Amino acid sequence: MAKGIFIVGTDTDVGKTVVTAGLMHLLRSNGYNATYFKAALSGAFEVSNELIPGDTLIACDVSNLKESYVNITPYVYKSPVSPHLAAKIENNPIKIEVIREKYERCYCGKSWGGNN
Repeated sequence: MAKGIFIVGTDTDVGKTVVTAGLMHLLRSNGYNATYFKAALSGAFEVSNELIPGDTLIACDVSNLKESYVNITPYVYKSPVSPHLAAKIENNPIKIEVIREKYERCYCGKSWGGNN
């Protein structure tokens, strides 16, 4: 049975990403089959017409997780507002079914074939 650690905070810039990246690094460098999942991220930056989810990038880089961002952060928005508002602004609604399917693939032993 898969176990999870949930990092939760009530504001931006309180350290959730730093704590998550550190835990991921610690777990993965000690042989644990750990992965990262963030259902929706807003405030992404653009590189060559591709949105890059900054928090996901940091967690993957620090922990050496080789996984496609779309698998572990299914909703990425450019607008630097809360994800639910960004979804409305960008006309890309969040669908719980998509989140559930991606989450189950990551955490229920249905690996994407990556390094998770």
